[in-house]
Amino acid sequence: MKTCCFTGHRELSNEQSQIIIPKLSHAIKQAIESGCDTFISGFAQGFDLLSVKLVLAQKKEYYPFLSLWAYIPYQQRLYTKDIEFQSLIEQCDCIKVISKQYYRACFLKRNEKMVDDSNHVIACYDYRGKGGTYQTIQYAQKQQKSITIIPISLI
Repeated sequence: MKTCCFTGHRELSNEQSQIIIPKLSHAIKQAIESGCDTFISGFAQGFDLLSVKLVLAQKKEYYPFLSLWAYIPYQQRLYTKDIEFQSLIEQCDCIKVISKQYYRACFLKRNEKMVDDSNHVIACYDYRGKGGTYQTIQYAQKQQKSITIIPISLI
């Protein structure tokens, strides 16, 4: 099993999403061609859910052997009323909940666990020197993971 996780910004404009989609689709296909068969998402709004949709499209169209795993930061997040979230989470092959309770660093711990369990990271990043995406990329670099960065302009 070779794994790939995603990290990126939660707030993406429609214009940014349209620019990102072909680049992200290409990065996912490259990961598959390099042997990745399991994809991990943190299931946050924005880039995470966009990644999930594209992995599921690849799984349905070309690669039924792909696995999609959700790493959820805290238990209560699974009960969101977000219809899109619920529709996508139902299609996952594995769901891991990192913490029973919400606490301030649970998203950071989720991101670190995704990186720890991955061989490769695909990141959508605007080069801000702060925030969860920045911290996850820094952590992945320390762990010597291969990283594909899809750059976007500042939000």
